[in-house]
Amino acid sequence: RAWTAAGAAASLAALLLGFSLRAAAEVSYRHPDTPVEPLIYTQTSPDVPALAREIEAYASPRGATVFVDTTSALTWPWAWYLRDLPDARYLPPDDIRAEAAAGGGAVLILEGSTAQPDWPPRDRYEERPYRHRWWFPEGGYKGATFGSLLGALRSGDLLADWAGFFARRTDEDTLGALHGSVWLPLGGGGGGGG
Repeated sequence: RAWTAAGAAASLAALLLGFSLRAAAEVSYRHPDTPVEPLIYTQTSPDVPALAREIEAYASPRGATVFVDTTSALTWPWAWYLRDLPDARYLPPDDIRAEAAAGGGAVLILEGSTAQPDWPPRDRYEERPYRHRWWFPEGGYKGATFGSLLGALRSGDLLADWAGFFARRTDEDTLGALHGSVWLPLGGGGGGGG
């Protein structure tokens, strides 16, 4: 019995070590900036650094102002990525709307709901939607109770879900996300805004 128990414990330890090593490799090398595992809970999406390079390429030579919406903590990590731009400003939505309505060729970084469909400056800008930050889907564990856990274990659904997760991870389409948009002036625009 002692050998059987020791063998079972060693097998379980080896299995758990295998799970841990695979998760570490996946998170470190395969998708370090994509929260398809619970080890990465909330993460800035890879859209942000790519757009930051475009914004800098546009704004730097023109001396353009960049207005960043402060809604939903959109300021971070834009404050980091735009740190070398001398005229990056962080304003609430109403102030940005007023600045954009006044014209001036500023770059706008807005939370998804700031620019309404009938927003007048739309005809002067090219809109680039992006995912600002994204997170692991919360539905499976946030609503879990002891009873639902026992029921899922009894039915085999929990083990099937875990096996599917281990094999495929989480689909990017199921990730939660805060969406935003970058608005670049059409035609190369002029200098900064007010």
